[in-house]
Amino acid sequence: MHHHLWSSSPNINSSRETDCMVDWLTIHGYLLSNTTGQHTYIPYTSQGTPSVLDLTFANGPATQHAIPSDWTIKPEFAFDSNHLAIQWSLFNNVTSISNCCGNRYNMKDTNKNAWSTAFVEILEHLRGPLNVLMDTNNHISITNLENAVLALTTAIIYTNEQVAKKCNPSPTAKPWWNKTLTEIAAYIWQL
Repeated sequence: MHHHLWSSSPNINSSRETDCMVDWLTIHGYLLSNTTGQHTYIPYTSQGTPSVLDLTFANGPATQHAIPSDWTIKPEFAFDSNHLAIQWSLFNNVTSISNCCGNRYNMKDTNKNAWSTAFVEILEHLRGPLNVLMDTNNHISITNLENAVLALTTAIIYTNEQVAKKCNPSPTAKPWWNKTLTEIAAYIWQL
């Protein structure tokens, strides 16, 4: 799909299907987050042409709250793909929470069937706020969305408390992604 809204070539001819898609997105308030002309696809061979294939659209309510923001291309994380990695922030002015549950749980050693059964039972008691997510015909207010998130988070927390095995903190535990992995990723990108 080529279109002058995102193409690196100003004289691009777009197809009828692409024009219809752009019209639909425009009518429904979607905005393109990509930087016009910034390539997201680099062909493996010199016979191909770099182009803008990977597009990020956001609806009106999301863009009013600067979601997504900080849209950028991260070629160092594409590894061996010819599609460059795209990164953006979903929640710009939100304080990061390292562990929303308060306790850490070892999900690897938790019985998946027991967890699923408990989660469904707890979810049934919290179904009210989640029903608005299934109604695709109406706009979801921020309050309703926050209530749905709270209900889902609560269900996960209660299920973990009932079924999951608690982790014992270890001072020697290492995060799965660290500075060394970032350096290795940069090295792979240079190959």
